[in-house]
Amino acid sequence: LLEKNVWKPNRIYESANDLYAAEEYLDAYDVYISLGDYKDAVEIASTCITKNAQKLAGREDVIIGTSKSMPWFKIDEYGAISFDGDKYKGVTELTVPDVFDNTLVTAVRDKGFFYAKVEKVILPPSVRRIEEQGFFASDITEIVLPDSVEFIGEKPLKIAQSLQRSLFLQSSRRSVRHHSATATS
Repeated sequence: LLEKNVWKPNRIYESANDLYAAEEYLDAYDVYISLGDYKDAVEIASTCITKNAQKLAGREDVIIGTSKSMPWFKIDEYGAISFDGDKYKGVTELTVPDVFDNTLVTAVRDKGFFYAKVEKVILPPSVRRIEEQGFFASDITEIVLPDSVEFIGEKPLKIAQSLQRSLFLQSSRRSVRHHSATATS
């Protein structure tokens, strides 16, 4: 009986290792997390998030943030990030991290940059979605969107009258034609 109980986690662990070796980091992450405290599964799961961000970004130097190091950001369980300008004491350019609180940043939340008092926002290549009114009523004058953006919700820039220039890359440009934003390359 003891042999069966040890064999099953070992097999699942090996399966996670195979996924990791195949660079299927998000699938490997799910399997490692399912193992809980078995061996070094928790540590490797954390590495999977960083490795996936590096793979998406095409670079090793991904930006990793935490609630402690960047308290002006919040992220939900789906990877949608938001910004709290009252907690931000930085410069006018804001770079959103690739990974925040060990979660890959995949979206800007609905009204995620509500009343943001920054001039320029640079989104990481892991971002796929800009939810409805993502930059609502902000002072942003420039947004740098990665080519990975597949969806932009209704009125992403509502009342963001200061927006002067946006960089919409090729695949993003198709998705935003119906929005009242300026697209330049």
